[in-house]
Amino acid sequence: MRIALEATGEAGNRAGRVLLAESELSQIGLIGRQPLPGRDDRVVAVGDLADWDVMVSDAGGGLVERVRQAETAGIPLVLAGRLRRRRRP
Repeated sequence: MRIALEATGEAGNRAGRVLLAESELSQIGLIGRQPLPGRDDRVVAVGDLADWDVMVSDAGGGLVERVRQAETAGIPLVLAGRLRRRRRP
C-alpha cells in the first residue's frame, strides 16, 4: 500500500512512524515536505496524488481543499481530528 501523508503536527508524525512498522506498506509519500536524506527509503515526496492508494492528513484547516484533492485523484481521504465533548445544560 502507498499512503500520501500530510503531517502538520504530532498526530501526523506519529501516524507516519506507526505506518512504517506495517509490513504491507510499500511507501509513504510526504505532502508538502521532503524526506530526510539517509532515512527509510520508503519515505518519498508526493508528486501526483493519483499515484497513491490513500491520502491521510492531520491538517486542521483547508479541509474542503483536501477533500477536493482526494476526490480529483480518486483516492480515499482519512482526516485526523479531535473529539469534543458536548456540554450538558
